[in-house]
Amino acid sequence: GKIQFVEGKKLIVEDYASISGSADEKLELQFAESQSELESGIWIQAGGSLTIAYCRISGATIGINSSLNADYLTAQNVDFINCVTHSINIAGRSPGMNPTPPPQINGCTMLNSNWGIVITNLPGMIIQNNIITNTACGIYLSNVTDAQIIGNTIISNREEYPGIWIFSSGGAIRANYISGHTNGVHFANSAMVLGSN
Repeated sequence: GKIQFVEGKKLIVEDYASISGSADEKLELQFAESQSELESGIWIQAGGSLTIAYCRISGATIGINSSLNADYLTAQNVDFINCVTHSINIAGRSPGMNPTPPPQINGCTMLNSNWGIVITNLPGMIIQNNIITNTACGIYLSNVTDAQIIGNTIISNREEYPGIWIFSSGGAIRANYISGHTNGVHFANSAMVLGSN
């Protein structure tokens, strides 16, 4: 199936939403290319949660944008194609907010975004078995206490930023393949376990 969105329109999640196609036929969420500054994509509002699987998101400004204090996101086997600025952007939690289950991004494909995955201000998250191609930066984390970045393939010909860029975060980066970025992994003020990349 296919859902088409006109220019500048969003799918807004205010509570809990589940969006799913099937392994045989992914559900297409096709956003019209923006000719203005209007943003498009899936927006998870504060308090909202999204589980998405077997979908193809194309042409959005940001594929999935998780606002500050959204509850959680699970994305499995989702293709993000030609999302302009980000495939996935997660703003995290305000200080003192109750923790939520860690976001999980597993088995997704991201192609031709400026930023693949950007996550800030979370106690933990899992990014595993994704293929991120032709981005300026594949994965960017800031203030994530326990990040698990495992088994991802990050390839680009742009050589603008690191494949994985980590600020003030902890956790583990293991078994990733990174090529075509300024450097594979860049750390700043972080205590990560780095193994077999």
